Amino acid sequence: MNPASLRLGLGPGMLWVQPTPASLLETASFFTADFFHLHLGQEEGDRQPRPHTRAFPNPRQAVDYIMDTFPIVKYKDEEKYSDYRAELLTLDIYDRMQEAIATGWPC
Repeated sequence: MNPASLRLGLGPGMLWVQPTPASLLETASFFTADFFHLHLGQEEGDRQPRPHTRAFPNPRQAVDYIMDTFPIVKYKDEEKYSDYRAELLTLDIYDRMQEAIATGWPC
């Protein structure tokens, strides 16, 4: 039991669960995809900054390009998983967020 939470009358406190590498990667990919949505905008260039609009036809291609600019992460992922797991997961989450925005339903 956590003595501080008991003194404050909050009960025994939360049980800490050690995160796994997969859960950390998924969490990081979620925040990365969310960051891309905030800064690149949505499809059709809704809020997309002008330099990205000129360089990439849509925000997803910008995300794909930006993810490829991390060679060390890419190398380590390909060495460990035989594919660029961080990019694949980030793009998957980005696509699901885009679908949720477009349809109004969480995916």
